[in-house]
Amino acid sequence: MSSSLAPALCVPWRRPPHECGLRAKVWVASALLAAVCSAGCESVSASADSLPVMLEGHSAGPSANDEQAASDEHARSDCRSLHPEPGPAAVATATALSLDARRRLTTLRISAHEGSVILRKKGATWFALGHGGCPVPKGRMERTLDNLESLKAAPTSARPADGDSFELQIAALIGEERALHFDIADRNDQGDLLQLNDHSTFRVRGLDRRLLSPHPKDWCVDDPSADVRL
Repeated sequence: MSSSLAPALCVPWRRPPHECGLRAKVWVASALLAAVCSAGCESVSASADSLPVMLEGHSAGPSANDEQAASDEHARSDCRSLHPEPGPAAVATATALSLDARRRLTTLRISAHEGSVILRKKGATWFALGHGGCPVPKGRMERTLDNLESLKAAPTSARPADGDSFELQIAALIGEERALHFDIADRNDQGDLLQLNDHSTFRVRGLDRRLLSPHPKDWCVDDPSADVRL
């Protein structure tokens, strides 16, 4: 083979077939071409003469060592597009639950210094998980979502004194996407001090802290203790 054809054979390395479904003979040809390129293509004529023989013997397949190397390289393979890595979680900047987010909501997490609860939707029913967990009465959950949807917020320059000042955290998720993320601090006559996860702060009115209890057992009854609102 003429050395003028050498550049055409020096193609980029393609990983051996593993999960992408390529046939073994394509892998053998690619491996040979990669070996030719690694040698700088100076001896391409001699190597290329054996190419037909190698292709005819493709049924033997790659060696065990080659297969192990292929497995080790899987994360950097051409199959990466078939298994995309999850991107970073979006910053939730909403100060109230939207109608569309409410319809698609799958998880509600409520945490405080004295406890925490995860509420998860399965089918049409919400469940409080953890010790003392239960199916959540439909009316109870509807009032909770009504409350989060009706919040009114106004920007403020007030800041919590430190991280320990947060009294309640509320996260509403659609799958892994955050629809709401509230860190709630002190309360005054203007409302609860709310910090979003972009560190902006608001005074929010209408938040029902009794309804948004961090205790699983409180979600097992349809009518929790009296509301405390502003």
